[in-house]
Amino acid sequence: MTPTSGFLDAPFRVRVTGLKARSWVTVKMVETALPKGTLTVSRAVRADSSGVADLPQTNVLALVRPTARTAADALPRFRRTIRLSALSGGKLLATTTALRSVVSTSVQIEKLSPPTTRFYGEYLHPIRTSRHTTVLLLGGSGGGMPNGYAASLLASHGFPVLALAYFGAPGLPPQLERIPLEYFQRALTWLAKRPEVSPSRISVVGVSRGGELALLLGSTYPGLIQAVAAYVPSERVNPAPTDFSSPAWTRDGKALPQTPIAVERITGRIFLIGAGEDRLWPSAQAVNAIKRRMRERGRTPLTALN
Repeated sequence: MTPTSGFLDAPFRVRVTGLKARSWVTVKMVETALPKGTLTVSRAVRADSSGVADLPQTNVLALVRPTARTAADALPRFRRTIRLSALSGGKLLATTTALRSVVSTSVQIEKLSPPTTRFYGEYLHPIRTSRHTTVLLLGGSGGGMPNGYAASLLASHGFPVLALAYFGAPGLPPQLERIPLEYFQRALTWLAKRPEVSPSRISVVGVSRGGELALLLGSTYPGLIQAVAAYVPSERVNPAPTDFSSPAWTRDGKALPQTPIAVERITGRIFLIGAGEDRLWPSAQAVNAIKRRMRERGRTPLTALN
């Protein structure tokens, strides 16, 4: 397996040699999961006329599946060994291992809380980085810190990242209800003053309700934000999920009206991903609606994928 170590998002190439020509071999990968259990990948590949079978450029994360007694939302551990096996007809032919990690040793992590910064989050940045493109990362309706490894992987690839909680964390509202946009304005202003950050190259990345929020922030503060990436977003301002009569967002103490987001005010690049089988809300329709509105106004560049 090459490379023998790498980040979670790095493609790995798997090659099995010494096989019979045109024979089939099963490549199996197993690793320990969080909070418990194992994740596994199993793929059958056929050897060529020289007895070599390749599983080329495999993004292992995209293939893993939880095994029995593994939580459905299990994740790989922060730094784990992947065990690889090659089998044919139930017979073990060979084994090897590879390491992967989710954060570089060169990344510094600062914990931020309302008593000092007036917002709650984690700031991850590579050592000796200056004036770099930077990401404000937002989670969705689950609350608390953004889930997954996006912040640590982005920082490991050189991008300073402010992963921000906006409810469901210490010192913050318990629910997604009446969240002031000024909260995010403070975080963006703080971020722009950091020496690692280029204030003219700040991107906002959000998922689900965070995708709605990313579009909302880009349209509200175009002077602070130069790019927006919204995954499975809405194209409208939505109410609080626990009480539809209450607003999710406010500005200057007033509820934001539940109208389409003014995406045409976003001055920088926009990247959108919608899900055709979204079972929570029609994110694919939202992406198409935004794409249509931007095209009508002659706005580019825009990437919209479903």
